[in-house]
Amino acid sequence: MLTFEEVDRLLAYDGENLRWKVKPARKIRVGDEAGSLQRNQDGKEYWKVKVNGKIYKAHRIIWLLVHKTWPENQIDHIDGDGLNNRIENLRDVPHAENHKNVRKPKNNTSGHVGVYRERDKWRAEIKVSGRQIRLGLFASFDEAVAAREAAEAEHGFHENHGK
Repeated sequence: MLTFEEVDRLLAYDGENLRWKVKPARKIRVGDEAGSLQRNQDGKEYWKVKVNGKIYKAHRIIWLLVHKTWPENQIDHIDGDGLNNRIENLRDVPHAENHKNVRKPKNNTSGHVGVYRERDKWRAEIKVSGRQIRLGLFASFDEAVAAREAAEAEHGFHENHGK
């Protein structure tokens, strides 16, 4: 695991991006932006940086540079934009908290996370701590959305979750 001292010797954080303090490769100059865009299996893009032969998520290195310690948990991008690595947009949270502000999937056709058409009714569901909870079948879309929103409030999901 990289130490703060090693990262501080190699990289600088300019408030948005990581930049090289050293010349790590033939085609890279001091001051160049460090890393490259990579897409995860969910299709979200993040900056990743190769240091000493190992790939790190840039937001974790930024956390280390600012706080002088590795994050204890996952780094959550508060605005949901994995490319926005401003320190005020990053927070160290457990997986369950980070998962609460997951955005609406691209294949969602109802327009609301956790609300699905099922024959002539609407089903509402929510996932809490890895467990899927069925909230029920409802005659109208609005009733299903209300049930989902009530469950979000009950379980402490962020405001505007899934919209």
